[in-house]
Amino acid sequence: MIAALLAVACAPDPTPLPPTATASATPTPIAATPTPRPRVERTPEAQALRLRAQAFTLARTDARFDDTYLFTSPEFKEVCGPDAWHYGLLADGNSTRAWGGLDDDALLVWTVTLVEVTSVSGSTLVSVATDTGRGLDLLSYTWVMIDGEWWLDESPEDACVF
Repeated sequence: MIAALLAVACAPDPTPLPPTATASATPTPIAATPTPRPRVERTPEAQALRLRAQAFTLARTDARFDDTYLFTSPEFKEVCGPDAWHYGLLADGNSTRAWGGLDDDALLVWTVTLVEVTSVSGSTLVSVATDTGRGLDLLSYTWVMIDGEWWLDESPEDACVF
């Protein structure tokens, strides 16, 4: 699923290039590549996932770790408590800052860039950037639909610091 998300997000622009000018012809300026339109999720499930994922990324950007914990699945909460989740997020943010050569207190902004839904599961592609717009990372999150609600489907082994 991650490969599919990356393939869509990184697909080349299908707009054909203008014909190449010959040496005897007057060169034709190359038209600017049209700006890609934002992807619009057409199903209610995909729209609901985008809204839920945006709320999660906003809480993540604002460092409201207790709020981000509310998005994790009930099964996850049985194994991973809020403190372990909080430390896992801190470690993740710190490693992203270190990798990007940023100060420990640099603001990171998480933004949903792509949503894909298949029946009761979904994926979101999230970009991580500095508050000045410098891109740092591209992350994929898996979500699961339980009783009509989208939940972040994290592995306790990967997301918690025990």
